Amino acid sequence: MKSSLKKRRNLLIGLLVFGCLGIFTGLFTNEDTLYFYILWVIINVLLLRRVEKKIKSETPSFAPDNASEKGSSTAHIIEKSNETNHSQNTLSTDSEEKSNKIENHHVAGTSFRNKEIESLGIENDDYSLSKRDFVDSYPEEELVYQYSFPPFSASLIEDPTNEYDKNAIKVVINDRHIGFIKSGSCSHIKKLIDSDSIESINAKIYGGKYKWYYSDYDSDKDKEVYMMDKDERNYSVTLEINLK
Repeated sequence: MKSSLKKRRNLLIGLLVFGCLGIFTGLFTNEDTLYFYILWVIINVLLLRRVEKKIKSETPSFAPDNASEKGSSTAHIIEKSNETNHSQNTLSTDSEEKSNKIENHHVAGTSFRNKEIESLGIENDDYSLSKRDFVDSYPEEELVYQYSFPPFSASLIEDPTNEYDKNAIKVVINDRHIGFIKSGSCSHIKKLIDSDSIESINAKIYGGKYKWYYSDYDSDKDKEVYMMDKDERNYSVTLEINLK
């Protein structure tokens, strides 16, 4: 019975397609033909819906024999999921507590301390490479800086005699004054210093002179050539303050 319904459905689909083609043809002929095929499509759509309902009504629904086992398995999965979520929430809370013990600050006034900052850097020998050696050593447009800076440990020193801000706090690396804590953060940092809440301070330095190369088409030589270029970025210093 079900196979005959499927054959009838396929036949109706074919007649429906034929009707749609008729409508398309009727658009360019006369209106009588167009109305006939529209009626044709409507009738076949209604018949096709009836056949589809009969097919669905004759389709048996099977309940699994091991429904209870599946229910038990599902409950076990849910329990495991709840345990995992609880574990993740615990880890998240621990992570938040740890992240609350770290503060990041940008150092102000570094543009006036270029010489002091450069004295902390390690000169990069590759910065003075010839163009040929530079191209052989680095990918195109990669920035190569004149100085590289390892991570440093920094110190904070209050500067009450500062003529601009009596609450100023100096940032010092290896006995070199490289900038100040931003004025808006000074009162907060002073409280941390006075309460002995700072465990350690890590400093990272970025910027300086750099160079790179790029390819360009030389119309005179009728080929791609490599061009060197250089520029400079102001030094910037970020502090990672680890609290007790």
